[in-house]
Amino acid sequence: MLTIGKTISRRQFLARSFAALAGTLVVPKLFGGYPSLSPHRFALLADTHVNPTGNPNFGSDNNLRRAVHEIISCDPLPMAAFVVGDLAYMVGKSEDYQVFSGLTERIRTAGIPLHLAIGNHDVRDNYWKMFPERIHQLRDRHVAIVPTERANFFILDSKDGGTSGHCGDAQLKWLGNALDAHPDLPAITMIHHNDGDINDGVALLNVILPRKQVKVHFWGHVHKWDVGSTLGLHMISLPSTIYNRPGWVDMTLNDDSAQLQFNTLEPQSEIIKPIMLKWR
Repeated sequence: MLTIGKTISRRQFLARSFAALAGTLVVPKLFGGYPSLSPHRFALLADTHVNPTGNPNFGSDNNLRRAVHEIISCDPLPMAAFVVGDLAYMVGKSEDYQVFSGLTERIRTAGIPLHLAIGNHDVRDNYWKMFPERIHQLRDRHVAIVPTERANFFILDSKDGGTSGHCGDAQLKWLGNALDAHPDLPAITMIHHNDGDINDGVALLNVILPRKQVKVHFWGHVHKWDVGSTLGLHMISLPSTIYNRPGWVDMTLNDDSAQLQFNTLEPQSEIIKPIMLKWR
Protein backbone atom coordinates (compact mmCIF):
# COMPACT_ATOMS: atom_id res chain seq x y z
CA MET A 1 0.00 0.00 0.00
CA LEU A 2 1.25 3.47 -0.87
CA THR A 3 1.25 5.87 2.04
CA ILE A 4 0.62 9.52 1.29
CA GLY A 5 2.69 11.91 3.35
CA LYS A 6 0.17 14.72 3.33
CA THR A 7 -3.57 15.22 3.12
CA ILE A 8 -4.92 15.36 -0.42
CA SER A 9 -8.20 16.67 -1.77
CA ARG A 10 -11.03 14.52 -3.10
CA ARG A 11 -10.09 15.73 -6.56
CA GLN A 12 -6.53 14.47 -6.15
CA PHE A 13 -7.77 11.28 -4.52
CA LEU A 14 -10.01 10.46 -7.48
CA ALA A 15 -7.20 11.06 -9.91
CA ARG A 16 -4.78 8.99 -7.89
CA SER A 17 -7.10 6.12 -7.05
CA PHE A 18 -8.36 5.47 -10.55
CA ALA A 19 -5.34 6.22 -12.72
CA ALA A 20 -4.13 2.63 -12.56
CA LEU A 21 -7.66 1.25 -12.93
CA ALA A 22 -8.10 3.07 -16.21
CA GLY A 23 -4.71 2.14 -17.61
CA THR A 24 -3.63 5.76 -17.68
CA LEU A 25 -0.25 7.27 -18.17
CA VAL A 26 0.46 9.34 -15.09
CA VAL A 27 3.48 10.75 -13.29
CA PRO A 28 4.20 11.62 -9.65
CA LYS A 29 3.94 15.37 -10.29
CA LEU A 30 0.18 14.91 -10.37
CA PHE A 31 0.26 15.06 -6.58
CA GLY A 32 2.85 17.79 -6.21
CA GLY A 33 0.39 20.66 -6.09
CA TYR A 34 -1.46 22.00 -9.13
CA PRO A 35 -4.02 24.45 -7.72
CA SER A 36 -5.28 25.35 -11.20
CA LEU A 37 -6.46 21.81 -11.97
CA SER A 38 -10.22 21.78 -12.63
CA PRO A 39 -12.11 18.63 -11.56
CA HIS A 40 -14.76 19.21 -14.24
CA ARG A 41 -12.65 20.01 -17.32
CA PHE A 42 -11.42 17.39 -19.80
CA ALA A 43 -9.41 17.40 -23.04
CA LEU A 44 -10.69 15.04 -25.75
CA LEU A 45 -8.60 13.90 -28.73
CA ALA A 46 -8.79 11.16 -31.34
CA ASP A 47 -6.82 9.69 -34.23
CA THR A 48 -3.41 11.15 -33.51
CA HIS A 49 -1.73 8.75 -36.00
CA VAL A 50 1.79 9.61 -34.86
CA ASN A 51 4.37 9.21 -37.61
CA PRO A 52 7.80 7.98 -36.51
CA THR A 53 9.04 7.96 -40.11
CA GLY A 54 8.88 11.75 -40.23
CA ASN A 55 7.04 11.89 -43.57
CA PRO A 56 6.74 15.65 -44.31
CA ASN A 57 3.36 15.04 -45.98
CA PHE A 58 1.96 13.65 -42.75
CA GLY A 59 1.69 16.41 -40.18
CA SER A 60 0.40 14.49 -37.19
CA ASP A 61 3.42 15.11 -34.99
CA ASN A 62 3.26 18.89 -35.34
CA ASN A 63 -0.49 18.94 -34.79
CA LEU A 64 -0.22 16.76 -31.70
CA ARG A 65 2.51 19.05 -30.35
CA ARG A 66 0.23 22.03 -30.89
CA ALA A 67 -2.69 20.29 -29.18
CA VAL A 68 -0.51 19.33 -26.22
CA HIS A 69 0.74 22.91 -25.92
CA GLU A 70 -2.83 24.25 -25.93
CA ILE A 71 -3.97 21.70 -23.35
CA ILE A 72 -1.20 22.44 -20.87
CA SER A 73 -1.77 26.18 -21.43
CA CYS A 74 -5.38 25.92 -20.21
CA ASP A 75 -6.21 27.81 -17.06
CA PRO A 76 -7.42 25.93 -15.14
CA LEU A 77 -5.86 22.71 -16.37
CA PRO A 78 -8.09 19.77 -17.37
CA MET A 79 -8.65 17.03 -14.82
CA ALA A 80 -7.75 14.44 -17.47
CA ALA A 81 -7.13 13.97 -21.18
CA PHE A 82 -8.50 11.21 -23.41
CA VAL A 83 -7.31 9.95 -26.80
CA VAL A 84 -10.04 7.86 -28.41
CA GLY A 85 -8.02 5.41 -30.49
CA ASP A 86 -5.67 5.25 -33.47
CA LEU A 87 -2.69 6.55 -31.60
CA ALA A 88 -0.47 4.89 -34.20
CA TYR A 89 0.29 5.80 -37.80
CA MET A 90 -0.66 2.58 -39.61
CA VAL A 91 -0.14 -0.72 -37.81
CA GLY A 92 0.70 0.09 -34.21
CA LYS A 93 4.45 -0.48 -34.21
CA SER A 94 6.40 -0.15 -30.99
CA GLU A 95 8.13 2.97 -32.32
CA ASP A 96 4.72 4.58 -32.93
CA TYR A 97 3.92 4.32 -29.24
CA GLN A 98 7.39 5.50 -28.24
CA VAL A 99 6.86 8.64 -30.33
CA PHE A 100 3.35 9.09 -28.96
CA SER A 101 4.62 8.79 -25.40
CA GLY A 102 7.28 11.41 -26.04
CA LEU A 103 4.87 13.82 -27.72
CA THR A 104 2.35 13.61 -24.87
CA GLU A 105 4.86 13.66 -22.02
CA ARG A 106 4.16 17.34 -21.29
CA ILE A 107 0.53 16.48 -20.54
CA ARG A 108 1.59 13.92 -17.98
CA THR A 109 4.29 16.10 -16.40
CA ALA A 110 1.70 18.86 -16.03
CA GLY A 111 -0.13 16.45 -13.73
CA ILE A 112 -2.92 15.53 -16.16
CA PRO A 113 -3.73 11.79 -16.35
CA LEU A 114 -3.90 10.53 -19.91
CA HIS A 115 -6.49 7.87 -20.75
CA LEU A 116 -6.21 5.94 -24.01
CA ALA A 117 -8.55 3.82 -26.14
CA ILE A 118 -7.60 1.28 -28.81
CA GLY A 119 -8.32 1.92 -32.51
CA ASN A 120 -8.11 -0.18 -35.66
CA HIS A 121 -4.57 1.11 -36.43
CA ASP A 122 -3.37 0.13 -32.96
CA VAL A 123 -1.89 -3.20 -31.90
CA ARG A 124 -2.85 -4.20 -28.39
CA ASP A 125 0.27 -6.21 -27.57
CA ASN A 126 2.63 -3.42 -28.65
CA TYR A 127 0.47 -0.85 -26.87
CA TRP A 128 0.40 -2.88 -23.66
CA LYS A 129 4.16 -3.41 -23.74
CA MET A 130 4.76 0.32 -24.07
CA PHE A 131 2.09 1.34 -21.57
CA PRO A 132 2.03 -1.37 -18.88
CA GLU A 133 0.12 0.90 -16.46
CA ARG A 134 -3.19 -0.81 -17.07
CA ILE A 135 -5.43 -3.46 -15.57
CA HIS A 136 -7.09 -6.07 -17.78
CA GLN A 137 -10.75 -5.90 -16.88
CA LEU A 138 -11.27 -8.13 -19.91
CA ARG A 139 -8.62 -10.58 -21.00
CA ASP A 140 -8.27 -9.45 -24.61
CA ARG A 141 -9.83 -5.97 -24.59
CA HIS A 142 -8.62 -2.61 -23.32
CA VAL A 143 -11.62 -1.37 -21.33
CA ALA A 144 -11.75 0.85 -18.27
CA ILE A 145 -13.88 2.96 -15.96
CA VAL A 146 -12.68 6.45 -15.08
CA PRO A 147 -14.67 7.93 -12.18
CA THR A 148 -14.83 11.71 -11.72
CA GLU A 149 -16.91 13.94 -9.47
CA ARG A 150 -19.70 14.60 -11.99
CA ALA A 151 -19.57 11.62 -14.35
CA ASN A 152 -18.14 8.16 -14.90
CA PHE A 153 -16.26 7.57 -18.15
CA PHE A 154 -16.40 4.11 -19.74
CA ILE A 155 -13.59 3.40 -22.23
CA LEU A 156 -14.40 0.67 -24.73
CA ASP A 157 -12.39 -1.34 -27.27
CA SER A 158 -13.84 -1.79 -30.77
CA LYS A 159 -10.72 -3.07 -32.54
CA ASP A 160 -11.39 -6.03 -34.83
CA GLY A 161 -9.34 -7.61 -37.58
CA GLY A 162 -9.95 -4.90 -40.22
CA THR A 163 -11.04 -1.29 -40.44
CA SER A 164 -14.53 -2.04 -39.14
CA GLY A 165 -15.16 -2.46 -35.43
CA HIS A 166 -16.53 -5.17 -33.19
CA CYS A 167 -17.39 -5.14 -29.49
CA GLY A 168 -18.19 -8.79 -28.81
CA ASP A 169 -20.59 -10.37 -26.35
CA ALA A 170 -18.12 -10.41 -23.44
CA GLN A 171 -17.45 -6.68 -23.68
CA LEU A 172 -21.11 -5.79 -24.08
CA LYS A 173 -21.96 -7.87 -21.03
CA TRP A 174 -19.15 -6.19 -19.09
CA LEU A 175 -20.42 -2.76 -20.15
CA GLY A 176 -24.01 -3.50 -19.16
CA ASN A 177 -22.93 -4.81 -15.76
CA ALA A 178 -20.56 -1.87 -15.23
CA LEU A 179 -23.25 0.67 -16.09
CA ASP A 180 -25.73 -1.06 -13.80
CA ALA A 181 -23.15 -0.93 -11.00
CA HIS A 182 -22.75 2.84 -11.45
CA PRO A 183 -26.30 4.23 -11.80
CA ASP A 184 -25.98 7.34 -9.65
CA LEU A 185 -23.80 9.59 -11.83
CA PRO A 186 -24.03 10.47 -15.53
CA ALA A 187 -22.12 8.02 -17.70
CA ILE A 188 -20.00 8.92 -20.72
CA THR A 189 -19.03 6.14 -23.12
CA MET A 190 -16.00 6.40 -25.41
CA ILE A 191 -15.05 4.05 -28.24
CA HIS A 192 -12.97 4.37 -31.39
CA HIS A 193 -15.47 3.34 -34.08
CA ASN A 194 -18.77 5.03 -34.78
CA ASP A 195 -21.73 2.71 -34.33
CA GLY A 196 -22.30 2.46 -38.10
CA ASP A 197 -18.81 0.99 -38.53
CA ILE A 198 -19.21 -1.52 -35.69
CA ASN A 199 -20.68 -4.77 -36.95
CA ASP A 200 -22.47 -5.25 -33.63
CA GLY A 201 -23.20 -1.54 -33.26
CA VAL A 202 -26.93 -2.15 -32.81
CA ALA A 203 -26.15 -4.43 -29.87
CA LEU A 204 -23.96 -1.69 -28.39
CA LEU A 205 -26.76 0.85 -28.70
CA ASN A 206 -29.14 -1.65 -27.13
CA VAL A 207 -26.89 -1.60 -24.06
CA ILE A 208 -26.40 2.15 -23.70
CA LEU A 209 -29.67 3.66 -24.95
CA PRO A 210 -32.02 2.14 -22.33
CA ARG A 211 -29.67 3.10 -19.47
CA LYS A 212 -30.63 6.70 -18.99
CA GLN A 213 -27.54 7.52 -16.97
CA VAL A 214 -25.58 7.36 -20.24
CA LYS A 215 -25.63 10.95 -21.45
CA VAL A 216 -22.95 11.12 -24.15
CA HIS A 217 -21.38 8.62 -26.51
CA PHE A 218 -18.06 9.67 -28.11
CA TRP A 219 -16.15 8.10 -30.99
CA GLY A 220 -13.31 8.87 -33.40
CA HIS A 221 -12.34 6.95 -36.56
CA VAL A 222 -14.20 9.08 -39.13
CA HIS A 223 -11.90 12.10 -38.62
CA LYS A 224 -14.81 14.50 -38.37
CA TRP A 225 -16.26 16.85 -35.78
CA ASP A 226 -19.98 16.17 -35.65
CA VAL A 227 -22.68 16.54 -32.99
CA GLY A 228 -25.97 14.61 -33.05
CA SER A 229 -28.34 12.69 -30.81
CA THR A 230 -30.42 9.52 -30.70
CA LEU A 231 -33.41 9.34 -28.33
CA GLY A 232 -31.84 12.08 -26.21
CA LEU A 233 -28.42 10.43 -26.08
CA HIS A 234 -25.79 12.82 -27.42
CA MET A 235 -23.71 11.18 -30.16
CA ILE A 236 -20.41 12.99 -30.76
CA SER A 237 -17.80 12.35 -33.44
CA LEU A 238 -14.44 13.71 -32.28
CA PRO A 239 -12.08 15.41 -34.74
CA SER A 240 -8.76 13.91 -35.71
CA THR A 241 -5.64 15.82 -34.82
CA ILE A 242 -4.47 15.60 -38.46
CA TYR A 243 -7.31 15.19 -40.98
CA ASN A 244 -10.07 17.44 -42.34
CA ARG A 245 -10.56 20.16 -39.69
CA PRO A 246 -7.98 18.86 -37.21
CA GLY A 247 -8.31 19.78 -33.56
CA TRP A 248 -9.27 18.74 -30.06
CA VAL A 249 -12.29 19.27 -27.81
CA ASP A 250 -12.36 21.07 -24.46
CA MET A 251 -15.21 19.67 -22.34
CA THR A 252 -16.57 21.08 -19.10
CA LEU A 253 -19.07 19.03 -17.10
CA ASN A 254 -21.92 20.69 -15.24
CA ASP A 255 -24.47 19.04 -12.96
CA ASP A 256 -27.04 18.59 -15.76
CA SER A 257 -25.09 19.30 -18.93
CA ALA A 258 -21.73 19.50 -20.66
CA GLN A 259 -20.13 22.29 -22.66
CA LEU A 260 -17.97 21.33 -25.64
CA GLN A 261 -15.52 23.72 -27.26
CA PHE A 262 -13.97 22.53 -30.53
CA ASN A 263 -10.47 23.99 -30.86
CA THR A 264 -9.19 23.74 -34.41
CA LEU A 265 -5.52 23.29 -35.27
CA GLU A 266 -5.87 24.85 -38.70
CA PRO A 267 -3.51 27.71 -39.56
CA GLN A 268 -6.27 30.24 -40.10
CA SER A 269 -8.14 31.89 -37.28
CA GLU A 270 -11.60 30.41 -36.69
CA ILE A 271 -14.10 31.27 -33.99
CA ILE A 272 -16.34 28.34 -33.08
CA LYS A 273 -19.09 28.80 -30.54
CA PRO A 274 -19.22 26.29 -27.69
CA ILE A 275 -22.00 23.69 -27.72
CA MET A 276 -24.12 23.01 -24.67
CA LEU A 277 -25.41 19.46 -24.22
CA LYS A 278 -28.32 19.12 -21.81
CA TRP A 279 -28.60 15.73 -20.13
CA ARG A 280 -31.57 13.56 -21.03
